[in-house]
Amino acid sequence: MVMAILDGKKTMTRRIDKPRFDSWQVGDRLWVRETYAISDIGDNYSIKVHYKADNIPSAKWSPSIFMPRKYSRILLEITNIKRELLRSISEADAKREGFETRQDFLDYFEKINPEMKGKNPEVVAIGFKVLKMKK
Repeated sequence: MVMAILDGKKTMTRRIDKPRFDSWQVGDRLWVRETYAISDIGDNYSIKVHYKADNIPSAKWSPSIFMPRKYSRILLEITNIKRELLRSISEADAKREGFETRQDFLDYFEKINPEMKGKNPEVVAIGFKVLKMKK
């Protein structure tokens, strides 16, 4: 999904509703975590960050959950927030999620959240715009 953001195809994301989302507001900024690798370059040991979404070979990928904010290359600003049932997603919102169809989105959501297969939980739909992006 990082590539969909980089390509300008993804401007919305959904998360299963949890209390921590109650504090989010329009205008808040979010940084995107990605699977990444670090390498030292040259004699001065400057750090180079590689992102798995860029298809750069690396044997030492670190999971996105461990990415420090300083290595993030994408900064988002929340433009709207709404709560709805997962299966209430419209075709237009599925496209904003980076998918061709509503069913493509639901299939992907169930793939990454197998415990939600066939369920219809309340989700938070977060619209965003990209403020900073380094390709």
